[in-house]
Amino acid sequence: FGFLFFGVTDYVTKINTLHYGACVAKKPRNDSDVLACKRLGLRLSEWVAFYVDNLHHLHPLLTTKRTPSLAKAPELDNTEIESFAHTSPVHLIVITEVPEETQAEWLGMVDELTKKTRQEDGCIFYDFIRCRDSKTRFIVTEKWASYEHLQVHQKSSHFTDLVPRMEKISKNISIDLCDPAIADDSKNFQLIPNAKPKRKVLIFTRALDYVHSATPAAACFLSQYCTQLGWEVTVSDDNELLETTSGAVWDTIILLNNSGEIFDPKLEALNSHIAAGRGVLGVHAALASFLNGKDAVGGTIMEPTCDIIE
Repeated sequence: FGFLFFGVTDYVTKINTLHYGACVAKKPRNDSDVLACKRLGLRLSEWVAFYVDNLHHLHPLLTTKRTPSLAKAPELDNTEIESFAHTSPVHLIVITEVPEETQAEWLGMVDELTKKTRQEDGCIFYDFIRCRDSKTRFIVTEKWASYEHLQVHQKSSHFTDLVPRMEKISKNISIDLCDPAIADDSKNFQLIPNAKPKRKVLIFTRALDYVHSATPAAACFLSQYCTQLGWEVTVSDDNELLETTSGAVWDTIILLNNSGEIFDPKLEALNSHIAAGRGVLGVHAALASFLNGKDAVGGTIMEPTCDIIE
Protein backbone atom coordinates (compact mmCIF):
# COMPACT_ATOMS: atom_id res chain seq x y z
CA PHE A 1 0.00 0.00 0.00
CA GLY A 2 2.73 2.44 0.97
CA PHE A 3 4.90 1.64 -2.03
CA LEU A 4 1.95 2.04 -4.41
CA PHE A 5 0.82 5.46 -3.21
CA PHE A 6 3.93 7.02 -1.71
CA GLY A 7 7.18 5.90 -3.24
CA VAL A 8 10.41 5.39 -1.32
CA THR A 9 11.34 9.08 -1.24
CA ASP A 10 8.10 10.19 0.47
CA TYR A 11 9.35 10.16 4.05
CA VAL A 12 7.58 12.57 6.37
CA THR A 13 9.02 11.79 9.79
CA LYS A 14 10.90 8.91 11.39
CA ILE A 15 7.69 7.01 12.27
CA ASN A 16 5.53 8.19 9.37
CA THR A 17 7.01 6.36 6.41
CA LEU A 18 5.86 3.74 3.97
CA HIS A 19 7.52 1.19 6.28
CA TYR A 20 5.73 2.15 9.49
CA GLY A 21 2.50 3.17 7.80
CA ALA A 22 1.98 6.66 6.49
CA CYS A 23 -1.65 7.15 7.43
CA VAL A 24 -3.28 7.23 10.84
CA ALA A 25 -6.42 5.36 11.89
CA LYS A 26 -7.93 8.22 13.88
CA LYS A 27 -8.04 11.95 13.29
CA PRO A 28 -4.50 13.27 12.61
CA ARG A 29 -3.65 15.53 15.53
CA ASN A 30 -0.04 16.56 15.09
CA ASP A 31 1.61 18.26 12.15
CA SER A 32 3.47 15.19 10.93
CA ASP A 33 0.26 13.10 10.83
CA VAL A 34 -1.55 15.85 8.93
CA LEU A 35 1.32 16.09 6.49
CA ALA A 36 1.40 12.31 6.02
CA CYS A 37 -2.33 12.16 5.28
CA LYS A 38 -2.11 15.05 2.84
CA ARG A 39 0.75 13.33 1.03
CA LEU A 40 -1.25 10.10 0.83
CA GLY A 41 -4.22 11.92 -0.69
CA LEU A 42 -1.98 13.67 -3.17
CA ARG A 43 -0.30 10.43 -4.26
CA LEU A 44 -3.61 8.59 -4.52
CA SER A 45 -5.06 11.27 -6.80
CA GLU A 46 -1.93 11.31 -8.96
CA TRP A 47 -1.81 7.53 -9.43
CA VAL A 48 -5.52 7.36 -10.22
CA ALA A 49 -5.02 10.09 -12.83
CA PHE A 50 -2.03 8.22 -14.31
CA TYR A 51 -3.25 4.61 -14.29
CA VAL A 52 -7.04 4.94 -14.41
CA ASP A 53 -7.66 8.14 -16.37
CA ASN A 54 -4.56 7.72 -18.59
CA LEU A 55 -3.46 11.31 -17.91
CA HIS A 56 0.21 10.50 -18.15
CA HIS A 57 1.35 14.10 -17.95
CA LEU A 58 0.19 14.06 -14.29
CA HIS A 59 2.74 11.42 -13.26
CA PRO A 60 4.28 12.53 -9.92
CA LEU A 61 7.79 12.56 -11.38
CA LEU A 62 6.63 15.08 -13.96
CA THR A 63 4.75 17.28 -11.48
CA THR A 64 4.91 17.35 -7.67
CA LYS A 65 8.06 15.25 -7.33
CA ARG A 66 10.04 17.58 -9.57
CA THR A 67 10.75 19.43 -6.32
CA PRO A 68 12.98 17.84 -3.65
CA SER A 69 11.26 15.34 -1.37
CA LEU A 70 10.83 15.99 2.32
CA ALA A 71 13.70 13.63 3.06
CA LYS A 72 15.84 15.29 0.38
CA ALA A 73 16.31 11.86 -1.19
CA PRO A 74 17.63 11.82 -4.76
CA GLU A 75 14.81 11.79 -7.32
CA LEU A 76 14.70 9.88 -10.58
CA ASP A 77 15.87 11.90 -13.53
CA ASN A 78 12.73 13.16 -15.27
CA THR A 79 14.06 11.90 -18.58
CA GLU A 80 13.57 8.35 -17.34
CA ILE A 81 9.85 8.81 -16.86
CA GLU A 82 9.42 10.95 -19.98
CA SER A 83 10.77 8.07 -22.05
CA PHE A 84 7.62 6.10 -21.38
CA ALA A 85 5.03 8.67 -20.29
CA HIS A 86 3.49 9.59 -23.64
CA THR A 87 0.77 12.18 -23.09
CA SER A 88 -1.00 11.61 -26.39
CA PRO A 89 -3.30 8.82 -27.59
CA VAL A 90 -2.33 6.76 -30.62
CA HIS A 91 -4.37 5.25 -33.46
CA LEU A 92 -3.71 2.10 -35.46
CA ILE A 93 -5.44 1.59 -38.82
CA VAL A 94 -5.21 -1.81 -40.52
CA ILE A 95 -6.73 -2.63 -43.91
CA THR A 96 -7.00 -6.33 -44.69
CA GLU A 97 -8.46 -8.61 -47.36
CA VAL A 98 -10.33 -11.73 -46.25
CA PRO A 99 -11.50 -14.26 -48.88
CA GLU A 100 -15.21 -15.01 -48.69
CA GLU A 101 -14.61 -18.71 -48.05
CA THR A 102 -12.61 -17.97 -44.85
CA GLN A 103 -14.63 -15.04 -43.53
CA ALA A 104 -16.80 -17.08 -41.16
CA GLU A 105 -13.72 -18.52 -39.43
CA TRP A 106 -11.92 -15.16 -39.47
CA LEU A 107 -14.89 -13.27 -38.00
CA GLY A 108 -15.22 -15.85 -35.25
CA MET A 109 -11.68 -15.03 -34.13
CA VAL A 110 -12.39 -11.31 -34.57
CA ASP A 111 -15.30 -11.58 -32.16
CA GLU A 112 -13.16 -13.23 -29.47
CA LEU A 113 -10.27 -10.81 -30.00
CA THR A 114 -12.53 -7.75 -29.84
CA LYS A 115 -14.27 -8.77 -26.61
CA LYS A 116 -10.99 -9.39 -24.80
CA THR A 117 -9.22 -6.33 -26.20
CA ARG A 118 -11.98 -3.91 -25.20
CA GLN A 119 -11.41 -4.96 -21.58
CA GLU A 120 -7.75 -3.92 -21.67
CA ASP A 121 -6.42 -0.92 -19.84
CA GLY A 122 -5.97 2.05 -22.18
CA CYS A 123 -8.26 0.78 -24.94
CA ILE A 124 -10.43 3.73 -26.00
CA PHE A 125 -12.00 1.97 -28.95
CA TYR A 126 -11.30 -1.17 -30.97
CA ASP A 127 -13.48 -1.85 -34.02
CA PHE A 128 -13.52 -4.14 -37.06
CA ILE A 129 -15.57 -2.65 -39.90
CA ARG A 130 -16.55 -4.00 -43.32
CA CYS A 131 -16.21 -1.89 -46.48
CA ARG A 132 -19.53 -1.36 -48.28
CA ASP A 133 -17.97 -1.39 -51.74
CA SER A 134 -16.04 -4.63 -51.26
CA LYS A 135 -17.07 -8.11 -50.15
CA THR A 136 -13.59 -8.97 -48.93
CA ARG A 137 -12.12 -5.77 -47.48
CA PHE A 138 -12.14 -5.03 -43.73
CA ILE A 139 -10.66 -2.16 -41.72
CA VAL A 140 -9.45 -2.32 -38.12
CA THR A 141 -9.61 1.01 -36.27
CA GLU A 142 -7.94 1.20 -32.87
CA LYS A 143 -7.40 4.05 -30.43
CA TRP A 144 -5.18 3.62 -27.38
CA ALA A 145 -4.45 5.99 -24.52
CA SER A 146 -0.75 5.77 -25.35
CA TYR A 147 1.73 3.90 -27.50
CA GLU A 148 2.73 1.93 -24.39
CA HIS A 149 -0.83 0.61 -24.01
CA LEU A 150 -0.74 -0.53 -27.65
CA GLN A 151 2.55 -2.34 -27.04
CA VAL A 152 1.10 -4.14 -24.02
CA HIS A 153 -1.90 -5.17 -26.12
CA GLN A 154 0.33 -6.63 -28.83
CA LYS A 155 2.03 -8.81 -26.21
CA SER A 156 -1.23 -10.05 -24.66
CA SER A 157 -2.06 -13.76 -24.81
CA HIS A 158 -5.21 -13.24 -26.89
CA PHE A 159 -3.31 -11.13 -29.42
CA THR A 160 -0.39 -13.53 -29.81
CA ASP A 161 -2.78 -16.48 -30.08
CA LEU A 162 -5.46 -15.11 -32.40
CA VAL A 163 -3.75 -12.60 -34.71
CA PRO A 164 -1.23 -15.05 -36.27
CA ARG A 165 -4.10 -17.47 -36.96
CA MET A 166 -6.16 -14.70 -38.50
CA GLU A 167 -3.27 -13.61 -40.71
CA LYS A 168 -2.94 -17.14 -42.12
CA ILE A 169 -6.39 -16.82 -43.75
CA SER A 170 -6.23 -13.10 -44.63
CA LYS A 171 -3.83 -10.57 -46.14
CA ASN A 172 -2.97 -7.19 -44.66
CA ILE A 173 -2.95 -4.43 -47.29
CA SER A 174 -1.65 -1.67 -45.02
CA ILE A 175 -0.85 -1.01 -41.36
CA ASP A 176 -0.59 2.63 -40.27
CA LEU A 177 0.31 3.94 -36.82
CA CYS A 178 -1.23 7.40 -36.52
CA ASP A 179 -1.21 10.38 -34.16
CA PRO A 180 -3.98 12.93 -33.60
CA ALA A 181 -3.95 15.66 -36.24
CA ILE A 182 -5.69 18.28 -34.10
CA ALA A 183 -3.97 19.67 -31.02
CA ASP A 184 -7.05 19.37 -28.79
CA ASP A 185 -7.32 15.65 -29.58
CA SER A 186 -3.79 15.14 -28.27
CA LYS A 187 -4.73 16.37 -24.80
CA ASN A 188 -8.43 15.77 -24.42
CA PHE A 189 -9.92 12.37 -25.04
CA GLN A 190 -12.52 10.23 -23.30
CA LEU A 191 -14.25 6.91 -23.52
CA ILE A 192 -17.48 7.27 -25.50
CA PRO A 193 -20.31 5.42 -23.74
CA ASN A 194 -22.52 3.12 -25.74
CA ALA A 195 -26.04 4.28 -26.53
CA LYS A 196 -27.88 2.32 -23.87
CA PRO A 197 -30.27 3.19 -21.05
CA LYS A 198 -28.65 5.14 -18.24
CA ARG A 199 -27.53 3.11 -15.25
CA LYS A 200 -29.55 4.07 -12.17
CA VAL A 201 -27.41 4.55 -9.07
CA LEU A 202 -28.45 5.16 -5.47
CA ILE A 203 -25.90 6.83 -3.17
CA PHE A 204 -27.33 5.98 0.24
CA THR A 205 -26.08 8.18 3.10
CA ARG A 206 -28.37 7.29 6.04
CA ALA A 207 -26.51 7.36 9.39
CA LEU A 208 -28.35 7.15 12.71
CA ASP A 209 -25.45 6.44 15.09
CA TYR A 210 -22.02 7.81 14.33
CA VAL A 211 -22.13 10.41 11.52
CA HIS A 212 -18.98 10.97 9.49
CA SER A 213 -18.34 14.64 8.76
CA ALA A 214 -16.86 13.69 5.38
CA THR A 215 -20.09 12.13 4.08
CA PRO A 216 -21.38 15.23 2.21
CA ALA A 217 -18.06 15.64 0.42
CA ALA A 218 -17.90 11.93 -0.42
CA ALA A 219 -21.48 11.94 -1.69
CA CYS A 220 -20.75 15.00 -3.81
CA PHE A 221 -17.68 13.36 -5.35
CA LEU A 222 -19.47 10.07 -6.07
CA SER A 223 -22.45 11.90 -7.55
CA GLN A 224 -20.27 13.96 -9.87
CA TYR A 225 -18.23 10.94 -10.89
CA CYS A 226 -21.29 8.81 -11.69
CA THR A 227 -22.86 11.70 -13.59
CA GLN A 228 -19.72 12.03 -15.70
CA LEU A 229 -20.11 8.35 -16.59
CA GLY A 230 -23.57 9.15 -17.91
CA TRP A 231 -25.43 7.47 -15.05
CA GLU A 232 -28.67 8.63 -13.43
CA VAL A 233 -27.82 9.41 -9.81
CA THR A 234 -29.96 9.67 -6.67
CA VAL A 235 -28.38 10.79 -3.39
CA SER A 236 -30.63 10.12 -0.42
CA ASP A 237 -30.91 9.00 3.20
CA ASP A 238 -34.54 7.88 2.79
CA ASN A 239 -34.76 4.38 4.26
CA GLU A 240 -37.73 3.48 2.05
CA LEU A 241 -35.48 3.48 -1.01
CA LEU A 242 -33.90 0.26 0.31
CA GLU A 243 -37.23 -1.32 1.24
CA THR A 244 -39.55 -3.40 -0.90
CA THR A 245 -42.47 -1.01 -0.37
CA SER A 246 -40.84 1.68 -2.53
CA GLY A 247 -40.68 -0.52 -5.63
CA ALA A 248 -37.43 1.24 -6.57
CA VAL A 249 -35.01 -0.67 -8.80
CA TRP A 250 -31.33 0.32 -8.90
CA ASP A 251 -28.51 -0.96 -11.08
CA THR A 252 -26.01 -0.08 -8.36
CA ILE A 253 -26.44 0.78 -4.69
CA ILE A 254 -23.59 2.68 -3.02
CA LEU A 255 -23.66 2.39 0.78
CA LEU A 256 -21.77 5.41 2.09
CA ASN A 257 -20.66 5.78 5.72
CA ASN A 258 -23.85 4.23 7.12
CA SER A 259 -24.66 3.50 10.78
CA GLY A 260 -27.64 2.40 12.87
CA GLU A 261 -30.84 0.77 11.62
CA ILE A 262 -30.76 2.29 8.16
CA PHE A 263 -33.86 0.42 6.92
CA ASP A 264 -36.53 -1.95 8.19
CA PRO A 265 -34.97 -5.45 8.13
CA LYS A 266 -38.39 -7.00 7.53
CA LEU A 267 -38.79 -4.97 4.34
CA GLU A 268 -35.19 -4.99 3.11
CA ALA A 269 -34.67 -5.06 -0.64
CA LEU A 270 -30.93 -5.75 -0.75
CA ASN A 271 -31.29 -9.55 -0.96
CA SER A 272 -33.42 -9.41 -4.11
CA HIS A 273 -31.19 -6.67 -5.54
CA ILE A 274 -28.09 -8.87 -5.17
CA ALA A 275 -29.93 -12.01 -6.33
CA ALA A 276 -30.75 -10.16 -9.57
CA GLY A 277 -27.05 -9.66 -10.22
CA ARG A 278 -27.02 -5.94 -9.53
CA GLY A 279 -24.12 -4.14 -7.92
CA VAL A 280 -23.41 -3.02 -4.36
CA LEU A 281 -20.49 -0.77 -3.48
CA GLY A 282 -19.57 -0.20 0.16
CA VAL A 283 -17.59 2.90 1.08
CA HIS A 284 -15.73 3.09 4.40
CA ALA A 285 -18.23 2.39 7.21
CA ALA A 286 -20.81 0.94 4.85
CA LEU A 287 -21.46 -2.10 7.05
CA ALA A 288 -21.30 -0.34 10.42
CA SER A 289 -25.06 -0.72 10.66
CA PHE A 290 -27.44 -2.77 12.81
CA LEU A 291 -24.68 -3.34 15.38
CA ASN A 292 -25.49 -4.22 18.98
CA GLY A 293 -22.38 -2.59 20.51
CA LYS A 294 -21.76 1.02 21.44
CA ASP A 295 -18.42 1.39 19.69
CA ALA A 296 -15.51 -0.58 18.30
CA VAL A 297 -13.04 0.19 21.10
CA GLY A 298 -11.70 -2.37 23.58
CA GLY A 299 -13.78 -5.43 24.42
CA THR A 300 -17.13 -4.17 23.16
CA ILE A 301 -18.90 -6.88 21.17
CA MET A 302 -19.99 -5.67 17.75
CA GLU A 303 -22.37 -8.09 16.07
CA PRO A 304 -24.85 -7.42 13.27
CA THR A 305 -28.54 -7.74 14.04
CA CYS A 306 -29.65 -7.85 10.40
CA ASP A 307 -29.08 -10.95 8.27
CA ILE A 308 -28.28 -9.15 5.03
CA ILE A 309 -25.64 -6.97 6.71
CA GLU A 310 -24.12 -10.02 8.39
